[in-house]
Amino acid sequence: MAKRILYLSDMDCLAYQVNGNHLTCIQTFTPNAEQEFTQYLLDDLKTPIICLIDSVKEEYQMTSLPHVVGMDRQKLLARKMQRLFESSNYTYAMVQGRSQSGRGDDQILFTSLTQSTLLQPWLQLILTHKVPLAGIFSIPLLTHLLLKKLTSSNPYTLLVMLTPRIAEHSQYGLRQSFFSQHYLKMSRLSPLTIDSAPGEAIFDQIVKTQRYLENSRILPPLGPKNSLPILILTENSLKNQLETYPIEKLNSFSPVFLDIAEIAEQWKLLPTNIEQLFPYHLILYLLSKEWHLKNHYAKSVERRYFTYRKVRAILYLSALFSIGIGTLLSYQTFQLIQTVQQQGEQKRSKALQLIEETARLQGQVPNLPLDIVLIRNIVDTGLYLKSMTLSPEPILQKISAILVQHPNLQIQRLEWELKNDFLPPAAPPNLLLNKGFNKGNKGNMPVEKPGPPEFFLENLRLYGQISPFGGNYQNALYLFEQFANEVRKNSYFFQANTLLSPYDPKKALQGQIGSTTEVGTAPFTLEISVKHNYIKLSN
Repeated sequence: MAKRILYLSDMDCLAYQVNGNHLTCIQTFTPNAEQEFTQYLLDDLKTPIICLIDSVKEEYQMTSLPHVVGMDRQKLLARKMQRLFESSNYTYAMVQGRSQSGRGDDQILFTSLTQSTLLQPWLQLILTHKVPLAGIFSIPLLTHLLLKKLTSSNPYTLLVMLTPRIAEHSQYGLRQSFFSQHYLKMSRLSPLTIDSAPGEAIFDQIVKTQRYLENSRILPPLGPKNSLPILILTENSLKNQLETYPIEKLNSFSPVFLDIAEIAEQWKLLPTNIEQLFPYHLILYLLSKEWHLKNHYAKSVERRYFTYRKVRAILYLSALFSIGIGTLLSYQTFQLIQTVQQQGEQKRSKALQLIEETARLQGQVPNLPLDIVLIRNIVDTGLYLKSMTLSPEPILQKISAILVQHPNLQIQRLEWELKNDFLPPAAPPNLLLNKGFNKGNKGNMPVEKPGPPEFFLENLRLYGQISPFGGNYQNALYLFEQFANEVRKNSYFFQANTLLSPYDPKKALQGQIGSTTEVGTAPFTLEISVKHNYIKLSN
């Protein structure tokens, strides 16, 4: 995905786009080019923008504060920030560890953009057109990315970088960033004009920075055996000139010259539409790879459209995930219904075969004498078999219609059966083979085998669990009871019995919520019955 970055200096505003390893300068805007910048924004209102500040109008203050955490730290930092930069709207604080002596105070670097005139014209247009602003970052605060990639292991390092011009009378700018234990302590940007002796101009500024560091006690006193490591990033032509400078004049310096083009080639950076490579191009490229970095200066209200964009993305992903899970569960339920239907068809086919066999037997004249009770039993058996030729399709359709409204109930297994208490005799009793009368019956009345009951039950047993669960047994019980009550209210069902509940309050009082094999789950078992009447002889 392409990323847009605005580089804001004291003289120009440059729009860059990073796509993979390609770094392209899209357009350069002068301070009064509001119409051109508006058109640039209108061409793409959705892609987020990062603002990168490289200005002399930025101040740095190192201080120590008592070590506190949480909201107390936030309040303490806010009060200190207000005291240091009272008139500034764009401030930032970076905690850089704790002091090794005394009470272990926090070492904090406070930074501020003292004049917002550099930023406001461009920021106002970005907010007007509702373009997502990912953040406002400071070049000095991002130089640690460059230092980390250059793998400097020295406890003290002075990183020197050329920048584009920062004033009308200057040819370049020279930014010097001092690091102690890889933490930025100060950064200085000064105008620079390179004449026939570029070494004199550059090292003169470095000497001034060294004196400031020593006077401020940020850097310990240096000597011939304790020199200050300096990394100087320049283009190749200037690098060759600096290497000829007599370093022996600088007893306390240990400079290392690095060619920007060689570094870009090592990192596989491919610049496009860029006339001259500067170190900030490397920082800009690294920033595009570290999109998750904490914002420096942008306020929450200025980043609201970027926040809305992230929330929309999360909602879209959640919706897609829900649709995918719903589709998968629907497919599994459909397969289960198909299986149950096939089993029902097999049982129906078997029942039809039995009915046909019964009809065939009824057409045969037996050799034994027939009795009215025997005929009654045969008829009852046939009617019983005909009544039992049921399909599970209706009850599954009813349950499916209710389950759709309860997505948290995940069905794992179904059991379907026909339950009855009528068992027809395997063979006629002996009394039917005689006269059909009971000798102990004083009234000489025929004794009939009891017929089938008024109805039989069709049972469907649901085995499932609450998903997602999360360990909330009371919520799981509530979701299950909602489903069970809705089943009981349906007039199609005769009864619904809970065989296993996700949560038993009585067991919970005894410290037994579930068995050891069910820890972390909320299983349930519900048996649903439908009442069916037997087919009877019509009068």
